[in-house]
Amino acid sequence: MEKPLRILIVEDNTSDVEIVKRLLNKGGFHFTDKVVDSKEEFLSAMSDFEPELILCDYSMPRFDGMRALLIRKEMAPLTPFILVTGSVNEEVAVECMKAGADDYVLKQNLIRLVPAVKAALEKQQTIRMRQEAEAALRISEERFKQIAEAAGEFIWEIDSNGLYTYVNKISEGILGYSSNEIVGKKHFYDFFVPELAEQLKKDAFKAFADKSGFKRFENANIHRDGHIVILSTTGMPVLDAEGNLLGYRGVDTDITEQKKAELALRESEERFRNLYSNMAEGVCLQKLVFDHHGKAIDYQIIGVNQQYENILGIKQEDVVGKLASEVYDHSPAPYLTVYSSVVKTGIPYAFESFYEPMNKHFSISVSPWDKDGFATIFADITHRVKAEEVLRQERMMLRTLIDHIPDSIFVKDAQARKTIANPADLIIMQLATEAEAIGKTDLELFPGETGQAWYNDDMTVISSGQPLLNNEGYYIDENGNKRWQVASKIPLKDEAGHIIGLVGIGHDITKQRQTEEEIRQKVKELALSNDELTRFNRLAIGREMRMIELKQHCNRLSKQLGLAEPYNLDFLKQDVSQMYDDKNPSIPLKKTNLKTDSESD
Repeated sequence: MEKPLRILIVEDNTSDVEIVKRLLNKGGFHFTDKVVDSKEEFLSAMSDFEPELILCDYSMPRFDGMRALLIRKEMAPLTPFILVTGSVNEEVAVECMKAGADDYVLKQNLIRLVPAVKAALEKQQTIRMRQEAEAALRISEERFKQIAEAAGEFIWEIDSNGLYTYVNKISEGILGYSSNEIVGKKHFYDFFVPELAEQLKKDAFKAFADKSGFKRFENANIHRDGHIVILSTTGMPVLDAEGNLLGYRGVDTDITEQKKAELALRESEERFRNLYSNMAEGVCLQKLVFDHHGKAIDYQIIGVNQQYENILGIKQEDVVGKLASEVYDHSPAPYLTVYSSVVKTGIPYAFESFYEPMNKHFSISVSPWDKDGFATIFADITHRVKAEEVLRQERMMLRTLIDHIPDSIFVKDAQARKTIANPADLIIMQLATEAEAIGKTDLELFPGETGQAWYNDDMTVISSGQPLLNNEGYYIDENGNKRWQVASKIPLKDEAGHIIGLVGIGHDITKQRQTEEEIRQKVKELALSNDELTRFNRLAIGREMRMIELKQHCNRLSKQLGLAEPYNLDFLKQDVSQMYDDKNPSIPLKKTNLKTDSESD
């Protein structure tokens, strides 16, 4: 059965006490109570009754709420305290809240009592849980510190920037530095060997960026006295309540001797497994040569395989037992810094390089073996590198061509999403960069019927595997004008013949359409002009014929009167109808019955 809540009621009005109890019962509280109205009774109840909630009137004849609040603050600061009073001004209420009251409820508004009590109890529970968690954390941290200091492994903590915030005492044995010299002063990567520091740092932060689970990696560090210490690091993220990365904590194990033994064993086995005769790559075993200061100044070639001869064109008898600087006629010896770093750290390394004296590209893997020794396994990758360069150039030229063609060119995947869009295509989509189009379909890029139509065309090509050629369509440009283009879309297939998308090209034909429309309009206008001209010619000819008839009549009258003919009509001897027909083929042929005066006579 649930333990009843102990409530101390500080009130001198019995009616108000009963109302408060009734409201609490109705609100579902299971409680026992004690009622007091004086300082002495309040002090006694605080000691003997140990209330879990205090409901106190502000003003009473023998006691008041402010004094009760101060006593509570001293004796039981976590016990919720709510003023239940008939009236209180805003200034007094603020003062009580500042003094530590959790809430106040006016007696004329006791409907707030139950919610106020629940809120105060929840707040007190939250505070207790936080204090318990903090206490548990302190105990846990102290336990962790005791275990860490007694451990035989290098235990550490770093912040999100890699700065040490804790290391145990064994750090001095592992790295030669005390915790006081490391904490707050050194980053974890400060101890890495210089030759590999940047790469190890990148690898570590890359691992740290993933905030889930343990991370393990190996790293080479420099001891205070200068020797190399190889550590196996295991770390896990430290997160706050919101999941934000605060740093990492972990354990380092010194595996220097183990690593050396493993590498020596591995290289020894490789050396005696007839490796040389079975490898397609060139193999060369070498040993560093040091000066009297212990600095690597060259390396001696101990043995090479047949592929070494084939790749480099140098015979075994001309290299074995000789210094690299002599064999390759190059000082210092090729890649001496890299090789000496591998020997020093005991960590293999692989790289690609162009060796200018031979005009060749090589991929080279370097591994330490034996004392001061290392093996290089290499391959001539000149052909591959050149092929890659040709391919890169071809891709660059193709892309340059695509980007400078005035027609829109685009490529889409099997879901009709853009993967390539040239500048002309970006203009149509009204986008500034290709990245804005990548991954989107025409449904997203062209809202409305245009996008739906073009998307349907895409899916038809992809599903059917048949090209769609010279398909006309339109879109609305940034100025609100309709632009026409003719587009062709061709399915794109992989080596197995599976359709993986499509490639398309669109040509703007807006000007062509406008020109065609203008030509049609001109044809109409010319037809109308020709009709008008025909009517005019017919009218003019009619008037000319009438004038000739009048001149003939005048000539006849003059002849009858014995006068000279006023008009010369000799031209009428020609075929007038034929003359007009030659000049104006559009006028229907019509023979004239006009005659000269001599003929009429």
